[in-house]
Amino acid sequence: MTMKKRKIILALAIFMMTGLLFSCIESNIGTVRSDDSILTENVMATAAEQQFRRESPEKIYKDFQEMLSKLESMNRTEIDTMSDEEVLELGKPFLNAFENTVKFDRETLERLSEATRVMNENPKSITKKMHSETVKEVEDILSSSASKFEKRTFDTKGLRGHLTNITGTRDIIEDVFECSEFFNVQGTNVYLYHGDVFGLANVICPAGSTFNIIIGTHYGHMIGDSKNGNIWIGLMAVLDGGGSTKRAFKDGMNNNVISWLTIRNYSQNGIVSDGSDNVSISWMTFKNIAPSYDGETNGAINFEDSQYIFVRYNEFENVAAGVLFTDSEGPL
Repeated sequence: MTMKKRKIILALAIFMMTGLLFSCIESNIGTVRSDDSILTENVMATAAEQQFRRESPEKIYKDFQEMLSKLESMNRTEIDTMSDEEVLELGKPFLNAFENTVKFDRETLERLSEATRVMNENPKSITKKMHSETVKEVEDILSSSASKFEKRTFDTKGLRGHLTNITGTRDIIEDVFECSEFFNVQGTNVYLYHGDVFGLANVICPAGSTFNIIIGTHYGHMIGDSKNGNIWIGLMAVLDGGGSTKRAFKDGMNNNVISWLTIRNYSQNGIVSDGSDNVSISWMTFKNIAPSYDGETNGAINFEDSQYIFVRYNEFENVAAGVLFTDSEGPL
């Protein structure tokens, strides 16, 4: 039997087994309030403003990387002698990424950390009941604390300082950026909110971070090369590709846990990786993934040349293929 046939048979078998295990009804992780009703009017307005005033997260990420490439070849003197207008032009990708993103107050972060502690410490052992209770507690915390949230702002002097620090340091970007300055962080937990660029959170925050993606629908995000040991847990959150973003997660993701997310409307794959070890994907919902493809190389979950990949308790709806393993070793 050819490799091509073996791959198709394996994918179909896994897809059929998954369909037998789970019904097609909407699960609690796929039901998201379209109006984000837990938020106050002011925070809803902030989220809506961020959602529509900015370019897509994927475009912001790309522009940010291009800015880093420019700064890599520059020195501090060049930045220091620039006019304010030149600094603002050079630093536009920085401002697009972080300006006006929502900053939680310290008390809210402490309460969120306590509410998610058990879940984050035992990401592979979360039950539906535990997850549901955690989501409800997070809803209550955000609802009661929303009036204390602030927006991040950067004046020209501060922007110039950040650009100066970046010069010549592309390979050690974590040493330049402090994760907690740009994202809501408590310990190793990062609470990703509307307006945050998830791909940049992965780049800036240290390996082994636990990313809790806050309730609601988050459009156009793509996470590439998730760092070793990262954990991604949705709190009734949806990643929506809008039909144009190709993938939600791609490339390296060694020792990662990805769970409790709905991934929908991505044009090629939900999660795709080549050469990853020890990845756990569970309690996920995949909808409308690669609908224009035949399912041979595109689908909801696609791993090549990988090992120790654990895929459990997931739901699939209108996907080109459920799970594709190619040239990979067990257990799968």
